[in-house]
Amino acid sequence: MFFKKLGSMFSSKSANTTVQSQGNSDFENRYYNQSMVIESVKECHIVVAAIIRNDYLVYNNIYNSDDYDCDKDGDIKFRGPVFKIELSLRNCDQFSIFYGIVTNDRQLVMMDIEAYPGILDEYAVNILKEIQFKCKDLYNLMLFAQAPTRYTYHLYKGTSYYYLTNNRGDDSYFIDCANGTYKRGSRGYIVEVMNSAKTV
Repeated sequence: MFFKKLGSMFSSKSANTTVQSQGNSDFENRYYNQSMVIESVKECHIVVAAIIRNDYLVYNNIYNSDDYDCDKDGDIKFRGPVFKIELSLRNCDQFSIFYGIVTNDRQLVMMDIEAYPGILDEYAVNILKEIQFKCKDLYNLMLFAQAPTRYTYHLYKGTSYYYLTNNRGDDSYFIDCANGTYKRGSRGYIVEVMNSAKTV
């Protein structure tokens, strides 16, 4: 019901699947070259981490050290839960949009979402509109088909990469921010990729 309403507003893979992008030849001329904070959501601090369009990485956030902490293992981890919007358009364009809520109390945020799950839909509307405004020509929400939100992900960063994995470990990403490429698969596969690249 919500997505039907959302669509009218904009218009009045499996655990063992692996995806490897071929890189984006226009990566140096990305749509937006700043840290993307969603200013239209006032009640919390939302940051867009990465945008993948049709298997190409078209945006990754400039690192902001204030959004990360070292966890007990010494890894640099995003301070809060991360979610993925899977935007589909009627022209067959597909987007994976990762965003995180910066917080010192991840558990409290998740409790709020469990109590009011519709809040993620409200965030999605604001995030999609603001990205369209900031990233001109990235997509046209008049072509909106659907945009379910997948959750919850953990985001780690290295010098020039992101590592994202969901709670189940069946949807994980290694994003090479320097070259504009990424790999997707199970957690075990992505950890192997990072180990072979000697990035962890």
